[in-house]
Amino acid sequence: MFKFFENHFGSLLIFFGIIAYFFPFVFSPAKDIAAELLMFSLFLSGLKIKIEELVHLKQNKGKIVWLSLVYVVFLPLAFYLLTFFLDYHTRLGAFLIVATSGAVMSPLLASFYRLKILWTTAFVVITACMVPFTIPFLVKNLFDANYEVSMVELCVFLAKMVFVPSLLAFLVRRYFPNFVQKALPFTGGIGSMNMILFLSVLVSSNQATISQNLQNHQTLLKLGLMFFVFLSLYLVGYLVPAQDKEEKWTNCLMFGNMNNGLVVLLSSEFFPPEVMFMTLVSIVPWSFSQPIFKFVFQKYFK
Repeated sequence: MFKFFENHFGSLLIFFGIIAYFFPFVFSPAKDIAAELLMFSLFLSGLKIKIEELVHLKQNKGKIVWLSLVYVVFLPLAFYLLTFFLDYHTRLGAFLIVATSGAVMSPLLASFYRLKILWTTAFVVITACMVPFTIPFLVKNLFDANYEVSMVELCVFLAKMVFVPSLLAFLVRRYFPNFVQKALPFTGGIGSMNMILFLSVLVSSNQATISQNLQNHQTLLKLGLMFFVFLSLYLVGYLVPAQDKEEKWTNCLMFGNMNNGLVVLLSSEFFPPEVMFMTLVSIVPWSFSQPIFKFVFQKYFK
C-alpha cells in the first residue's frame, strides 16, 4: 500500500485535492495540525539521508550557497521585473511563492527518484536561514507594503517548520540506527500519504475562499501564471551548471518545487486574504507539475 502512494504521488495529489474541494468535511478536522503535517514530511526526508552524500556536499558547499542566493534573491527580483503588468495582490502573492525557502517536500521527492537527498535538504535549510532577512527587505522595498513582516516572527516560524524536524531526524538517525533501518522502506509511502493529507487539509479549510474566487475569470489567468512559473523554474534548475546528470536533475527538482505549502501558512499569518488566495492557487499547478516531472524524468534520466 505504501509503495502505491509513493509511485502515484502526483496523480493522488490531484485526486484527493478534488475530493477535499467537494467534500471539505472529510479533511477539515485536521486543519489545526496542518503545520505539524508539513514538519513531519521534512522529518521523514531527513531519515533517508545517506552518509556518503556528505562528501558531495562538502566538496560543493560554495555551490549550494550560491544556488540558494540565486533562488531566494535573484529569481524573485527577476520575477518582480517580469510581472509589472499584474495587479498588486496577485503580484505580491506570486512573488512570495518564488521568494520563499526551498520546498520541504523536495528531499522526500528526491528519495522517490533516487536523487541527492542531502543536497536538497541542505538547500531547504540554507534558504530557510536566508528568508527571514530577504522577504521583509524585498517586500518592503519592492512592494512598498503597508504592513510589516516581523523578522523575529518569521525566524520563529521557519525554525519550527524547518530546523526542528531536521534536527529531530538527525538525532533519531544518530541514536536509533536500527529503528531507522527498519523504517526506511516505509518512509517514502508514509511521506507521500502525509503530504497528500497536508495539501488536502489546505484545500478543504480554504474551500469557501477557493469557491468564491473560482467565479472570477482572473483565477484562470492566475493558474496559468503559476503553471508558467513552475515549469520555467524546473527548466532554470535543469540548466544550472552541475557536475553530473544526477545533480542536474536534483537541481531541477529543487528549483521547480517551490515551497507553496509553507508559503500558504506564512501568507495566512502575515498577509491579507487576497495575497493568501494567490499562494493557495499555486497548489493546483504544483500538483499537476509532479506527474509532468515524473514523466520527463523517467523518459530522459537513464
